[in-house]
Amino acid sequence: MTPDKTICRFFLTSIIQAMLLATCFAASGENNYVTVSCSTPGVTGVVSVDDVNFHIATKDVAMDFEANGTVAPKPGYELVSPKGGTFENLAIGSAVSYEVKAIEAGESGASGSIVLYKVDVEIDGVGEDKEETEGAYVSDKDSGDIHKSVTIRCYPATEEGAVISVSCSGKGILFDPASGNVAREKYSPKELATKTFRLYGGVISGEERDSTVSAEHTVNKCQDSARYTVAGLVSETTATYEPEPVNRSRRKLGVGEGLDIKIKPESLRAKWYVNGSFYGAGPSISYVCPGTASTPTISAALTTGNLTLSCPLHVIEPDSVEGFSASPPIARWGHAI
Repeated sequence: MTPDKTICRFFLTSIIQAMLLATCFAASGENNYVTVSCSTPGVTGVVSVDDVNFHIATKDVAMDFEANGTVAPKPGYELVSPKGGTFENLAIGSAVSYEVKAIEAGESGASGSIVLYKVDVEIDGVGEDKEETEGAYVSDKDSGDIHKSVTIRCYPATEEGAVISVSCSGKGILFDPASGNVAREKYSPKELATKTFRLYGGVISGEERDSTVSAEHTVNKCQDSARYTVAGLVSETTATYEPEPVNRSRRKLGVGEGLDIKIKPESLRAKWYVNGSFYGAGPSISYVCPGTASTPTISAALTTGNLTLSCPLHVIEPDSVEGFSASPPIARWGHAI
């Protein structure tokens, strides 16, 4: 086979594959009068919601998303609008109308609307394009208790009787400040239009982006989600000669006592500071407490996620010194445990 024929076959195969792919992913819905189809990437379904109206459902699309589609009359009807049986650049929350007339005399026609829906979950500081790849970062309660604001919206928000299902899976807690309780499982679009939630960290994540805030329209299944990570600092004293039971995670320490502090999840990195002064960089540090009573704060500014974790310490002086080794001196402080 000549090079020219090989190139022609390659392009022909690519075109056929693209056409088949577009066909496979086309979403469609129908009623007694028309079939509505849409193959725009991001559209997950076309749903007939009553006798005449349709919802076009989307998932994880941006606010400037637009959909194109077709309207085809069912047998026995003739399409009056939209002209040419197509609609283009349908924006989020907007609608296009259709109308059909009966071919046989004495039969009635019909008209209805086709509405493009979007459910949007937004965690403060995270763009739509980073909700899955980077996500948000919050801290556990022992590392600063830093939360993020979360908004959940449905476009359009004017539909009567609509219900949005809300969930927070994984390591965090979605809190509704207006009610003073954990977020409910269901809200109306109108309720969500003015509501701001708070995402708090519960248990430290096992790995980055292992938790999700998600929402779904219960009728058309339009949905959106945003991933998040609960980060935290874990400390362990280097001293092992304490009386039982050993509590090596304590933050109340004796003068000159050492501890190791690391970030969880372990894939995270940070710049470390002690009382605001740079101390080091990486996933962990080793720290030795000063020789006098004090309250130092160790901070870890994550290189990802715009989050600073904190580890406040309480350093106390010993009640008495029982003895010394050659180097360094070893003291027992009974009330540092």
